Amino acid sequence: MLIKRLFNPHNYIHLLKYMCVGVLLLNLVACGSSDDDLIGDWVTDLDVQPGGRTDAVSVSVGDIGYFGTGYNSSDESRYNDWWKYDPDANSYTQLADYPLEISGAVAFECGGDIYVGSGYDGEKRTNAFYKYSITDDLWSKIDSLPSEEARYGAVAFTVNDKGYVGTGVAENTVYLKDFYCYDPSIEKWSEVTSFGGTKRYEAVSFVIDNVAYVVTGTKSSKVYDFWKYDGNINPDLVKWERLRDIYNTDDDNSYDDDYDDIIRYGAVAFVSGGKGYVTTGGSGGTGNVTWEYDPSDDTWDEKTAFEGASRGGAVSFSLYDRGYVLTGSGYSDIMHFLPHAEQDDYNNQ
Repeated sequence: MLIKRLFNPHNYIHLLKYMCVGVLLLNLVACGSSDDDLIGDWVTDLDVQPGGRTDAVSVSVGDIGYFGTGYNSSDESRYNDWWKYDPDANSYTQLADYPLEISGAVAFECGGDIYVGSGYDGEKRTNAFYKYSITDDLWSKIDSLPSEEARYGAVAFTVNDKGYVGTGVAENTVYLKDFYCYDPSIEKWSEVTSFGGTKRYEAVSFVIDNVAYVVTGTKSSKVYDFWKYDGNINPDLVKWERLRDIYNTDDDNSYDDDYDDIIRYGAVAFVSGGKGYVTTGGSGGTGNVTWEYDPSDDTWDEKTAFEGASRGGAVSFSLYDRGYVLTGSGYSDIMHFLPHAEQDDYNNQ
């Protein structure tokens, strides 16, 4: 269900953040590296049937993708619908509505259930969380995130079958970097050590071999520090570790000479073949440049840019070991990425 709302300055600024710089960023990309020199191909699947949106949430369970909520800029309303995507059938099915009309929330999966929470309802931020039972197609309320600051634009991931939520922005533009862990076996939240880096919102996270990575995002200045949370070591030890910056900050080595445009916000991330991928979003909130992260040597390699329209606030999931990107900036298409294929324009008509 869609709920229409009166004009809100927050919504106006939010829309401008993603849309006003789109043409400029497309021009900048055109002046940079040619995609003729890059590897990877984007394939168009279909348009998302419920229509375009921004700042939705998504999560994968097995090889099925789930997504919903988000912001509709055309009438300044928010969604509470919930859908599943089957890549085998290349089709969507509508499920039970999420209990709130919300945007900028987060989602994670634990034990075959989906957890969705935080975000902005058009008037205020919230720390409320709900569990979705795939078996019963039913939402049930769980304990709220135990933070004094309700947040928008956080990140979430799953390690050791526990959900983690952190970062984001609170009321009065208070940036955050605290993290909380939800243990479904006891149905409780606990605070975990915050990473030592920059406070941020609209960052991305991805998980490879039970290690979570948190990168990108925005604050009042560039956010270029990169962190991992290792679920494979003693849980009594501090797990956060800083990785190499995603910016040209190492004058003694050349590996980061072209890293400047990894910095962004409003992006998405997914995993394929044991590597992480970050695409869409940009330094102005909207873009299409794609980067591949190799955890074996902590380096990044540019890949073929996202071949849909430049956008921010999209969502993604990893299905059958490949990444899918959908919605964002009011668009309704979905595409998947083949990281080792040659770019082919006929795949994205």
